[in-house]
Amino acid sequence: MTTLIGYLIPIVIADIVNPVLLAAVVYALASRRPYATSLSVLAGWFTVYLLAGVILAETIDWIAARLASPGPIEFSVQLVVGVLSLWAGFEAVRSSSPPKRAARKTEFNESSSLGVGAAFILGASINLIGLPFAVPYFAAVNQIVKADPEYVTGLFVLILYNLLYILPFLAVIVVQAIFREQSRPLLDWLSAWMDRIGNVLLPGLLLLLGGVLFLDALVYFITGAPLIPQQ
Repeated sequence: MTTLIGYLIPIVIADIVNPVLLAAVVYALASRRPYATSLSVLAGWFTVYLLAGVILAETIDWIAARLASPGPIEFSVQLVVGVLSLWAGFEAVRSSSPPKRAARKTEFNESSSLGVGAAFILGASINLIGLPFAVPYFAAVNQIVKADPEYVTGLFVLILYNLLYILPFLAVIVVQAIFREQSRPLLDWLSAWMDRIGNVLLPGLLLLLGGVLFLDALVYFITGAPLIPQQ
């Protein structure tokens, strides 16, 4: 299991770069109940991620079997996913302009009446929206399944991965609790730094992924054979 965790650590580090979740946590910290709501955001995110991981682990063999001999249905789905990925990538590029970032920063610095229940839904919702593009998480689940551990052990490793994922965001809440208003410049800087990284990585990954999926499916429907050879 030590070897498995060693494989997962660099994956979770790549997965953690999530400016959307950080923005949601910072937004919750500006609410009337900052710690309850920010923890609720993380709880919503954690719940969806863990459930998605369990479902993926249970169905990954079936998915792999379907992908081993894909047909028109699979390539139709791939074509749609490719178009959606390209659209999301172009939208990410458009929304990363300086005026948009400045407006979002001002919004998250304002006082919020966000409730605990709404915060949980917020965390769960932003996870669900981004789940189809959570490539590092899919890779992590695949590594866990390939290791073929006992069910309880595999579930423990999956829970550990998710706990490691939210650890930096918990640290943000702890910093805010200890330093109060003195931590705001640090949180603003961290949010802006994550935002800049996300504005480069996210659109690039979406456009690359969408382009490959779209072209692969398009070539299949034109020629009868995909662009990327199947193993």
